[in-house]
Amino acid sequence: MPKIIAQGVAAIREFIRMPILVNRSYSMAPGRKGSTVDVPVSSAVPVNDVAPAITPPANVDTTFDTVQVKVDKWKEAPFYLTDKDYGEIQDGVMNGQVREAIRALANQVDKDLLDLYKDIYGVSGTAGTTPFGAAPANLDVTDAANLGKVLYDQFCPEDPRHAVINSAAQAKAIAQRPFQDLSWTGDAGTIIKGRLNERMGFKWWMDSFVKTHTAGTLTGTIVTTTGPFAVGVKSVTLDSGAAEAVALVKGDIITFAGDAQTYVVTADLTVGASATGAVLIEPGLKVAITTAVAVAVKATHVANLGFHPEAFAFATKPLETPIDGRGFFMQAVDEMSSIVLRLEVTRQHRQTKWAFDILYGVKTVRREYAARLLG
Repeated sequence: MPKIIAQGVAAIREFIRMPILVNRSYSMAPGRKGSTVDVPVSSAVPVNDVAPAITPPANVDTTFDTVQVKVDKWKEAPFYLTDKDYGEIQDGVMNGQVREAIRALANQVDKDLLDLYKDIYGVSGTAGTTPFGAAPANLDVTDAANLGKVLYDQFCPEDPRHAVINSAAQAKAIAQRPFQDLSWTGDAGTIIKGRLNERMGFKWWMDSFVKTHTAGTLTGTIVTTTGPFAVGVKSVTLDSGAAEAVALVKGDIITFAGDAQTYVVTADLTVGASATGAVLIEPGLKVAITTAVAVAVKATHVANLGFHPEAFAFATKPLETPIDGRGFFMQAVDEMSSIVLRLEVTRQHRQTKWAFDILYGVKTVRREYAARLLG
């Protein structure tokens, strides 16, 4: 068991991607599905006027913010070893099934974190068009620059910033001289090894599990009601006519005429013909709505992401160890990803069942610290 769980931890570091890029924490107190882990996040610091006086002003305590992340995802990856396999592992051979089990778990964690794109309202790029596609003289890095601009406009800290893109976007980016040329970057890694590394204010990563968002629909010309809806409001009523309908889904990006802000839909909404319904959005309205205005939805797109680590949180806990005596258990922590990995072994007929399992949770903490790069 020590050899197999050590192989598992080593394999996690090979396959895992997203947990090492986001705000993460773990608690070694055993837990069960549905328990929580406190993940620390930075808090705002006030700026005060200085007024010299005999008596100093009262001190104000610093508040350390935490976000409670529910560890509600319990995933396992079982595999089976014959007695021959067991003997080879005893001799130090890395078993392929161990690697495949860890790969499956790592991929699932990445998928769950990348699915948090549905909370993000910041948008750059064009839906349906792979970034870095228009490349006159192979010098087009507009998509990278615009992604940075969106984050600056949302007051996202500039260091560190990560960009996680799919293979199609990476292939386009690698073809750009500002990404590959040593004279532009001081790094030969792109042209030699095909990796992007740090460019244009981001550390670039390719992830095969970047999500594609299938957009909802607005049939006909959908408008809001006259409201009024004040700045900061997060619920806006839509009005459909006799030949119109609304079928928005969580994660849709919508816009209101006369307002440059993009908004994310936070809950599904279906409105039939000649009816009204309230769409829930983030952030709150930036421009007040006092008369009926047209509503538009961004088309289906690949949700590449640019973000600061504090945009998202990942938390994990060790599982409680059963005491029924029907199996053997061992746990280990990968310090790089904070994943607490458990290994369980039970004997069957002429073979042994092994299973890795993990208990974890993911959460969007600061929407303004992330933006989508549409593809």
